[in-house]
Amino acid sequence: MSGIGIDFQVFYDSAQGGRDYMEDVLSVDSAHRDFAFFAVFDGHGGAEAARFADKHLLGQITRCPKFWSEDDTDVIRSIKEGFVNTHHMMANVVGTNIILNT
Repeated sequence: MSGIGIDFQVFYDSAQGGRDYMEDVLSVDSAHRDFAFFAVFDGHGGAEAARFADKHLLGQITRCPKFWSEDDTDVIRSIKEGFVNTHHMMANVVGTNIILNT
């Protein structure tokens, strides 16, 4: 049973293909009472980028005050803001100024 009061099961599979290593990260977090979070972070930017996003994205989304709004538009904006904030955090760590089209 999930924390959000909905009984669901999640199944997934991952394959690294012909590589000697896996760069992708899967994140499932259903421990919260009000929402469940599912994400696949593609490691095209390298495994470190996928792990960074996995570690920081959900926190950046839920820190946005309007994420907890009853208005879906506010929630969607907060999710986008969380992605942008995570992107900027990653750019600062890497030391580059990546152009983001928002």
